[in-house]
Amino acid sequence: MKKPRYSYSEQLFFSGWCIDFYRQVLYSLPNQQAMLNWTYQYAVFLKNNCPQIHKDRTILAIYIHLVYMDNLLEGFQSKYSQKDVIFDGKKSRNGYLGLNPITSKVPYL
Repeated sequence: MKKPRYSYSEQLFFSGWCIDFYRQVLYSLPNQQAMLNWTYQYAVFLKNNCPQIHKDRTILAIYIHLVYMDNLLEGFQSKYSQKDVIFDGKKSRNGYLGLNPITSKVPYL
């Protein structure tokens, strides 16, 4: 079953407080394993508690999208959907430059 594309309203949700909180915790963690665990735990939380996210999204899809949006908003996501160009480089991180440290561990990025 093909999942629907992320809607504009979902993208706005992910690019708002959702990514701010994700980044605040992620970039305070000591190592890559802790970052992987945090991203998974946050994806589970979002899946179970945020009606702004399409009900058919899987935890894995949300997990991947968190890393994708973090990189896209920072301006480091080289491959992105044309509809997401408006988010490219629109929200920088505080103090961390480069790809999200777990990008290489995330499938499809």
